[in-house]
Amino acid sequence: MSDVEPVEVPPLPPQEAPKSNRRGLILVGALILTAAGIVGLVLTNFKDATVYAKGVDQLVADKGKWVGRAVRVEGVLVRGTLKFQEKPCEYEFDATKGGQTVHIRFPSCIKPDTLRDDMPEVGVTAEGKLQPNGEFLATNVLAKCPSKYEMKDKPKQPGMEPSPANLAP
Repeated sequence: MSDVEPVEVPPLPPQEAPKSNRRGLILVGALILTAAGIVGLVLTNFKDATVYAKGVDQLVADKGKWVGRAVRVEGVLVRGTLKFQEKPCEYEFDATKGGQTVHIRFPSCIKPDTLRDDMPEVGVTAEGKLQPNGEFLATNVLAKCPSKYEMKDKPKQPGMEPSPANLAP
């Protein structure tokens, strides 16, 4: 047949994955770990940062659930309850809604201009935390007085109706 002698070939060393593939896998793993860490931080840290809006009636009905948690309570200022204390600067008043009332304490020297006791139906929104004693400690108070922003039904006076001459540019 042939005069060629068989040559023994040494076995090849095991093939390793190219370095670029390993680097890619390491990068993907690092990105997954980073994303998981961010999601974990968001879920644990922002859980208590949520502020719920509740009416006074809802807050009082579930008092045990809201003690110590950030909440925004909405109601109407009870006339005759707004008091100011100078040292330390603090406003106190009661708010009502749905037949329930809550006492609100607002430690601040400055109050909203529209938080007035001499007007009917002053809407109040207070942000803060319900205390174990049932008092609401506010960090911010907003008030809306409907008489300042809405036209009331008044007897028509001469000159109050818009005329076509007044509407022309």
